[in-house]
Amino acid sequence: MTTSFAAEVQTGSETSWHRNGQRFATEAEAQGNVDHLAGRWFAVTATRVAETDDPVTHVWEFPGNREVGSDFVHVPPQSVTI
Repeated sequence: MTTSFAAEVQTGSETSWHRNGQRFATEAEAQGNVDHLAGRWFAVTATRVAETDDPVTHVWEFPGNREVGSDFVHVPPQSVTI
């Protein structure tokens, strides 16, 4: 069972994927994080989001993220119809 999502990047001519310790509650949060990261790093050649069994550690809030505590409960944003 997936409990979090990790942002992964490839750099330069490498074929391996790299990730840090940040884990997000939703795929969209991890995608926002990796998109933002790729825009700041010079050598990123590819990005993806991977499912993990790790606990959630961060919340993506543009333009950055924040670490969460052990009492964190993710509440997805409500959709708004205009």
